[in-house]
Amino acid sequence: MILPYLIVVCIGALLALIASKLPVNPIIGFKIGYAYMSKRLWIKLNRLCGIYIAIVGLISLALSFISENLGVLSLLIGLYIGIIGLIEYSLKLAEKAFIEEPSPKTGDVKPFKPIASIPTISVIPIILLIILVAYIVLNIDNLPNAIPVHFNIHELPDRYATKSDFILIALASSTTLTVLSIYVELLCIKRPEAFYKPWLTLKSMRRYANMSRILISFAASIAILAFIDVTYYTLHEKHLISLGMLVIITLIGIMSMVAYILYILVVPWIKSLRSCGKQIDYS
Repeated sequence: MILPYLIVVCIGALLALIASKLPVNPIIGFKIGYAYMSKRLWIKLNRLCGIYIAIVGLISLALSFISENLGVLSLLIGLYIGIIGLIEYSLKLAEKAFIEEPSPKTGDVKPFKPIASIPTISVIPIILLIILVAYIVLNIDNLPNAIPVHFNIHELPDRYATKSDFILIALASSTTLTVLSIYVELLCIKRPEAFYKPWLTLKSMRRYANMSRILISFAASIAILAFIDVTYYTLHEKHLISLGMLVIITLIGIMSMVAYILYILVVPWIKSLRSCGKQIDYS
């Protein structure tokens, strides 16, 4: 099925094409704090982000003709790694911009205090990842060549993958998500300015950063737990937990956290636009 890959390619291409016309906002585009430090950075990082997304989509589309599972895996890992890479690159661009384009505003910027002291939330996906790896390793000889990877509404398998494909997808995806979870927590500790938004107070910025790290760790934990359940089902022909309940918890958890994050970001942004009567000015 090539439609998901084409959608990703189109989204990336569209973002790259409209980057110069995309207004600064908290919803669409590359929304890492460094991008908000100047209009030039906003345009450059959004264009780069769009190009990267389109390339990942094209590569994943090509790999999907070799193996559908390989295409999905490359798309997910490519996007996750891209997030980290783009954040690191945006830091370099921001540092270069401050050197080349000093301004009175830049001199007034004070270092942000760490949002967290030590990684805590990411401990949960780390523990679950260790359990998943140990569970697969200890039972690798007992796993059949066909592993169920999708279940219908009755919680019965309706799609399978080879054992090697499943192990590759499970371990690679789980590891990548766990690394992303740890990375976001380290941003809270080492680089809280990554969560900077020019219309947010420091208190709101901390709330946004804390909810972001909780959301990512929650999503990582749910994904790893799903792989553990699939492995358990393959060995025992029954689910470790109810899939229906897991889906409900996932949807409610993610939707409520995303809604809260949007509330934190969008409401102050709208108020700032009303008070200024125009888009935020960086000049």
